[in-house]
Amino acid sequence: MMVTSLNIPRRAAVVLVLLCLAGCGVSSPARSALSSSPPVSAPASSAPATPALAVAVCRTSQLQISVARSGAAGPAVGGYLGFRNIAARPCRLSGWPSLVAVTATGSAVPARRVITTAFGPEIQTAPQVTLAPGALVEAVFITGESGGSCGSGTLPTYRALRVTPPGNARSTTVSAWLGAVGTYLPACVAISVSPVVPSASLYPIGSS
Repeated sequence: MMVTSLNIPRRAAVVLVLLCLAGCGVSSPARSALSSSPPVSAPASSAPATPALAVAVCRTSQLQISVARSGAAGPAVGGYLGFRNIAARPCRLSGWPSLVAVTATGSAVPARRVITTAFGPEIQTAPQVTLAPGALVEAVFITGESGGSCGSGTLPTYRALRVTPPGNARSTTVSAWLGAVGTYLPACVAISVSPVVPSASLYPIGSS
């Protein structure tokens, strides 16, 4: 009985100490560290902001369109359609121009789209090119001066080229005269046209 009477007060004291720790504002170091840590917020997005002024597509009215260069290699004959930015701000072009060749009698023949030709460019896909003010990009147009309707007699030719820049509906008509070849564009076989590319991507050929 003596052992029992001595153990009861000791256990009661332990209980009182634990209650005091819980209710008297005393906390453990781990609890203090957790409660004082700042709240964790989600990380900021690292995606780049959209430019305030994106470069717009070149409009027909801000381009000077011409047969910039021409040439022949074997049966292939054609040239480079030049698109020069004459506006005061940059613009961009991507893809194929619409090209329609017109004969002296008014017959119109559309060119088919190709990725490359005997005159270039050496590309796999159509690039997007940005034209600074005054900059020039080009597209190849090419046909042949043999075969098709050119079997004998007078060489049939196209007299004009109706050109619509990529992303536009308005066209411009330029002469189909090939200065470096000394003739109008032959109307023998189908015409092909490439995407617009920087001039440096093309083979050097004669002037228009």
